[in-house]
Amino acid sequence: MFFQVTNLDENNVQTNTTKIRANLRNGVTEFLEGHTDMLGRIDNDIVLTESIVEGRTIKKEFLIQSGVLIVSNGGLNPEAPKGTYVLVHSKEIVELTGTIDEKKLNDLVIKLEKKTLELEKELAKINMSLGDLKDAEARNLIFRS
Repeated sequence: MFFQVTNLDENNVQTNTTKIRANLRNGVTEFLEGHTDMLGRIDNDIVLTESIVEGRTIKKEFLIQSGVLIVSNGGLNPEAPKGTYVLVHSKEIVELTGTIDEKKLNDLVIKLEKKTLELEKELAKINMSLGDLKDAEARNLIFRS
């Protein structure tokens, strides 16, 4: 099997993949050679792969943000070798196995802090607007009586 996970910045290709397990939006699916063609969506979840390299089983784990998964037995083009192709294209990819360089880890921490601040601001806006809405409903009830 052929496995490829890509985004605008990265392209990770694995050949000799024996098994792929993906946590799709509507459930967990395991792909083996000859799996039926399909499309799936991955939202902030994990894809696990197993490959055989020089007689050893290599396992990799990827965190996928807003991804599309495609399984095809027809290949990418007529000249491509026959077999099962599993392609994942996503907004962001983080490989959880192996070593994660310090810069990438720091970037993830900064993104998390930024998203947390944005969430807190939005929650503050919602609470304020809910309070204003309650005041408006109370005034409306007073004027109806």
